[in-house]
Amino acid sequence: AYHNGQCIVDVCAGRTAAGYALAPSATIMPYSVTKGVAATVIARAIDMSAGRVHYTDPVAAHWHAFSPNGKGRISIADALSHRAGLRARSLCPLLLPVLLICGRAIEGMALGVD
Repeated sequence: AYHNGQCIVDVCAGRTAAGYALAPSATIMPYSVTKGVAATVIARAIDMSAGRVHYTDPVAAHWHAFSPNGKGRISIADALSHRAGLRARSLCPLLLPVLLICGRAIEGMALGVD
């Protein structure tokens, strides 16, 4: 972790699939760790919206590109609680770097790219 550009915490723990100790330079896929961070960020954004955004709002009301392919009525609460019915393959973490490299991350997530 960094604060004001200075490293204040440099801790690493765990083992690789092959049984080697993780090094601070290791690249790992956090998978479900991001769910809590995303939920916290969204909760703060809703709290700070002064009543303009609600968990019951359709995602597409705030992110218009999300509505294609039958996703127009999926609420923010549905998306956060995994009740949206989106295919897991379309949310694959390995796909995000490819979409970012292609400059299409937002469009890809909105459309549910396979």
